[in-house]
This record gives sequence, structure tokens and C-alpha cells, in this order.
Amino acid sequence: MMAGSELIWKIVTTFWLCCSYMELGICFFLIGPTQLDIRDQNGVDYKTTAWIYISQGIGIICGLLLNCLHVFTRLDGQFTIGLSCLLASVGTFVAGWSRNFFLTNAGFFVQGIAIGVVETVGFFVCEETWASKAPAMFQATVAGMGLGSLLATYLATKFSSYHSATTPEKPEVHSNLSSASENTVMSSVAQNFSSGFLSTRDASSNQVRFAYVITSAMLLTTSLWFLGQHVVRWRPSFKTVSYENLNAEDLNASQKEKRRSSWYFICALNALLVCLATGEQNVLGNLLPMYVFLTYRAQNPHFTTVLWCGFLASRFACVYITLKIGTRNVMFLSLIFATVGALMFMVSFGNIALLWVSVIILAWGIGPTFPASVTWAKENLGIGQGGLSLIFILATISHAGLGAIATYILSVASPWYYGCSVFVLTGTMLVNAVGIACFNNFTNSIKH
Repeated sequence: MMAGSELIWKIVTTFWLCCSYMELGICFFLIGPTQLDIRDQNGVDYKTTAWIYISQGIGIICGLLLNCLHVFTRLDGQFTIGLSCLLASVGTFVAGWSRNFFLTNAGFFVQGIAIGVVETVGFFVCEETWASKAPAMFQATVAGMGLGSLLATYLATKFSSYHSATTPEKPEVHSNLSSASENTVMSSVAQNFSSGFLSTRDASSNQVRFAYVITSAMLLTTSLWFLGQHVVRWRPSFKTVSYENLNAEDLNASQKEKRRSSWYFICALNALLVCLATGEQNVLGNLLPMYVFLTYRAQNPHFTTVLWCGFLASRFACVYITLKIGTRNVMFLSLIFATVGALMFMVSFGNIALLWVSVIILAWGIGPTFPASVTWAKENLGIGQGGLSLIFILATISHAGLGAIATYILSVASPWYYGCSVFVLTGTMLVNAVGIACFNNFTNSIKH
């Protein structure tokens, strides 16, 4: 097989892999902006719609568990992704078109399974495709998830009945802000949801289903490419990456035991780093608008747009940077950026110009951290599909848990403590990365 044909195959495969992450990113981020439309379409109240988050979250964990149990080990990776995208296409169509709340939850559950499967298998397909360059290319692949969040926002703006709607209680909230505490503000917002936002509209005029149909069609197209490529077998042969065996023959029994104990500890630290990085993305991506609202008495959705655009740009930029300086250096550089941005974010309380700068720096720092920490673990620790799936399960739990804690901080305490929590999270990740590097050097120094 000619080198040019191999390169074309790698680029095309990476493009479609990025598309799969992008489309599943749309599935993940489209729920929030269209939650009220789903409520109207299914004829349920607002609190009941919380089950769609639970259904998708359980689905994600189930998909990751399937990977952890090596259910798809004997299947071709691209065939697995194609099948997952096909299931996600069906689930997305059902979730967006159904007026039966049970079927809607079932659709989101199937979506979640596909997200969980592709999240892990996609990394190994990227590694199989690019070998030693996989860490850099995985940055571009995961960037598709950020692009999906932007497209989800666009689709919601285009088709949601609530994207430009205002409630009659909104001016009242603003008029009381000058004398209200944060607790009063949050209770006022909750009252808005319990009164104005719970007036059910005519489901027949609901256009948000077309956003889900478009997403379903995109997933179907991607699944057809992966399944078709699996059938045609247009694939050059290449060597895969090999990792150092923990039980290397040049080590005695005591040295092997020390290396293995250190390896387990490094794996735990790396899992914690991935969990914190995932959780902080949720803390910033979903709660930043509420922080701006409580701090500056105004709603400005552009902060979230800038944040996700920063995530996207930083991950694409790290494709080149990783090839030049390596995964570990990218991880440290991004965490240093994130720590500086988090410090500025904490001290920017009341200074909106400084807040803009801190959000941009935070985005460039946090964006590459998740893919860099995952690829570093795969490069240096040789973690397999089951171990990586287990890390992603913990990251999913952290995503929800840290988001809930940050929501509680914004609801009960002062928004300033939210800025402090962002700084503490980022600083902990930096300290964690330093610990990983130190123990990794210690492990590599165990020789005769």
C-alpha cells in the first residue's frame, strides 16, 4: 500500500471519528436548551423532565461498563463506532419525536450507551490509526465534542420555542436584585420556573423535534460510513504501539513489586486528574451563566460561547503543539494556563473586563487537559480498554457530582465562593500532575 493512500485513509478516518464525537456532543448538550420543549411535547411538568438527564447518564455508564467488561473487544473498532452511531441515530429520533415520556427516556438512554461506547472505543481507533501520533490526533478528535456543543446551541436557538422567550417575572427579579440576597435571587428564579415556565404550550407547534431529526440524520450518515468502511475493508496495514511490560526481565522480584505499586498509585492519580478535568468542564460550561447573572445582575450567554470556542481552539492547536513538545509538556502547560486563569477568575469578582480575560485563559488551559491526561496514561501506563472505561465511569460520576456541589455553592453561598472552588479545582489538578510526574520518574528509576 502506498504511503499516500495510507495518509489519505488516516485523514478520512480521523475526520469521521471527529464527526462521531461532534454528533454525540450535540446529543449530550442539546438536552439543556430544549428541556422545556421536551416538557411541552410530552405533557409533563418541569421537575419530571429531570429524568431525561438520569436516563442519559445511566446509559453513558452502561456503555462504559460494556467497554470495561470487554464486550466489544473482539469486534472491529470502527464497526463498533458505526453500530453505536446507528443506535444513537435511532435513539435521537425517538427522543425528539416521541410524545410518550417513557419512549423519550428510552431514546436518551440509548443515546447515553452510544456516548459511553464511542468515548472509549474512539480513543483506541485513533491510536490504531495514527500509532505514535495518536496523542496529538486525539486532541483533534475530542475537539469534535466542543464543536458539538456549539452546534447544539445553534440548533436550540433555531428550533426551540423558548430561545427568545421572556417571562413576565423577569423584570421583577431584576428590580429586586439590588436589595435581595443570593438566596432570594435563587428562590425568585425557582419561582419563575414554577409559574411562568410551567405553562404547557401546544405540542403540535413544537419545532424542536427537527433539531433532533437533523442530529439523527448526521449520526446515520456517520454510521453508514464506518459500517461501509468495515465491509469494504479499505485499510492499509501498519504497526501498532507497544508498551513496556511491568514485569520486564531486567528487574528482580523486589524491583518489580516496587514498580507495580508505584504504577497503581500513578494510575489512581491520573484517574483523579481526569475526573477533576471533566468535572471542571461541567462547573464552568453549565454554571458560568448563573455566576454572571448573580454577580453582575445581567444575563450574558456570550461567556459560555467564548468558553466553548476556547476549548475547541485550544484542542485543535494542541494537535501541532503535542507533536512538537509531547503530551506531558502539553498537560503541564495547559494546567499552568488554567491555574493562572482560575486565579484571575477568583479575583475578578465585580470586574467584568478581568472576567472576560480569565474565561479565555481558563478555556485555553482546561480544554486540552482531559485528552492530554488520557493519552499520557495510555502512552506511559499502558492502560487497556477496561481500565480506560473505568476511568471514564469515575469521570462521569465526577462530572455530575462536582456540578451538583458547584450548584449548591451558587445557590446557598456567595458567588465568590464559586470562583474560589474553580481555583481550588484547578490548583488541585496542577499539584496532581506534579505528583504524577514525580512518581513516574521514581518508577522509571527502579533499575539494577
